[in-house]
Amino acid sequence: MQVNKVIYLMGAGRSGTTALATFLGNSQYIFNAGELHQLNEHLIAGKNCSCGKSLSECEFWLAAVIKNNYSNDGDISDIESRDCDIERHGSIFKHIFNRYPRQELENYLRRQESLFTALTKVSGKPYIVDSSKYIGRAVALRKSSHINLKIIYVVRDVRGVILSFGKNVQTSRSPLSAIFYYTVINMVGELVYRMLPKQMVMKVCYEHFIEQPHAVLDEISNFLALDLTEVKERISTNSDFAVGHIIGGNRLKNDGAIKFRQDLEWRKKFTKLKSVTYYLLTLPLMLINKFKL
Repeated sequence: MQVNKVIYLMGAGRSGTTALATFLGNSQYIFNAGELHQLNEHLIAGKNCSCGKSLSECEFWLAAVIKNNYSNDGDISDIESRDCDIERHGSIFKHIFNRYPRQELENYLRRQESLFTALTKVSGKPYIVDSSKYIGRAVALRKSSHINLKIIYVVRDVRGVILSFGKNVQTSRSPLSAIFYYTVINMVGELVYRMLPKQMVMKVCYEHFIEQPHAVLDEISNFLALDLTEVKERISTNSDFAVGHIIGGNRLKNDGAIKFRQDLEWRKKFTKLKSVTYYLLTLPLMLINKFKL
């Protein structure tokens, strides 16, 4: 079996992973598959690819999934249940300390290896971006000897996350709920980031990326040993970035294409009191990631 090259975007929701995945997916070497942890759900519910067609009607996913062994590996609802258990937050430390049932994990990895092999073949690109974000999925995939996994841990200032969750789109959260979610996910994410080999994982701060995209893309390029010059040129020329055929993702996927823009809206939306309060409530993470008050 071939070794698949997978770029996994890990972190909390609303941290900019969909945008980063889209930018990377416009490289000639990289295909952006979206949030692959939602694949089973999309197959069961007949949900759409970002192109607007259901997976069974989308030519890309029809070739990559429907016609490959992945969807024929038993009852898809049963597969979803088993895969969700493997990827859930409660299984993270079972994977780290090798306490997850071996046979279940081996079956899971076989399905994922088959999926990434098909995505590589159908897309014609050697690297696949999986922007699932789930930490449990990241630590499970690293167990595969047939997946060359590179993890990019994406962090964002909590105030940007709070503002995004406050918008009346997709799943919304109150500020306190967003802070709790953000803190739990990123504390675990930071721990996993520090535990994994440095050649496997790097951290990208969303604010740093949108303020200095070329510098961050150079860091990612070095990490992946991959030339991302064309992505930097698209940003410089304010060109469109095609969304392509992705699963999941935020509302940006419905636009078909996006442009790079500096999104620091929270700096104008929040009063000084709210800004300081949210910062102090997540102070350890703000300091660790060098976010400014």
